[in-house]
Amino acid sequence: MDIDDLEPLVETFMLDDKSLVLSKEQFARLKNNLTFMKNIYEEYFESYSDINHYTIKALDGNGHDIVRPILWDMILEKAVSVLHSENNIIQFSRGRDELYEKEFGENVYKRSIESMIDYVPNKENTIIVNLVSPLDIRKKRNYIRYENGGHFVSEDTMDKVYDKDYFSYTETEYNTGYIVVKNKKYPVITIYNDKTFNTIELDEFLYYYLDRVINYYNEFNMEVKNEFKTSSERYLAKQNK
Repeated sequence: MDIDDLEPLVETFMLDDKSLVLSKEQFARLKNNLTFMKNIYEEYFESYSDINHYTIKALDGNGHDIVRPILWDMILEKAVSVLHSENNIIQFSRGRDELYEKEFGENVYKRSIESMIDYVPNKENTIIVNLVSPLDIRKKRNYIRYENGGHFVSEDTMDKVYDKDYFSYTETEYNTGYIVVKNKKYPVITIYNDKTFNTIELDEFLYYYLDRVINYYNEFNMEVKNEFKTSSERYLAKQNK
């Protein structure tokens, strides 16, 4: 199952937009159409005359800006907990957000992974694929997505939040390494994508790298097992002295 945190985010945008133009009675009818963000609906409904919104329309009118940074955690947790199956591909991007960092610290990606890892079944069978693209390509894709009826990220957000790759991990070799989350090491592999692909080309690109991802996952787990075995043997040797 392909799980994207965009869906709960779009629901939040809808609730924010509708709460500005609908009466409370009209707003109440939205509840049955929600899949993810019923908790936000309830929060808004209880304080309808004085809502503390999570997002606002961008100044140029295109896209939204997040003004309550806890939403970054909420949408990811909702996406994973509502939609997870036994085998997941979870896709999300965080970039760098000043409001979020001011409230929760600088390591946005690690916190995001920590906030959702408990909802992932078989989390011991996990590899993180860090897809990286230059800003000009990201902006081009943003407009193409918008022209095709998709979600638009405001120019201001692109320049301030998604201007470069902010995901950090311990690199053991070029483009491979690991991140420690809740005292467990998870393998990480970075893939650079500086092209704008159509759907068929994108599938070909991802399948091209699939073997490399799986091979690194297997190599990493073998190294971890050998490391654990060596540590155990050393411990037993000390105990037997």
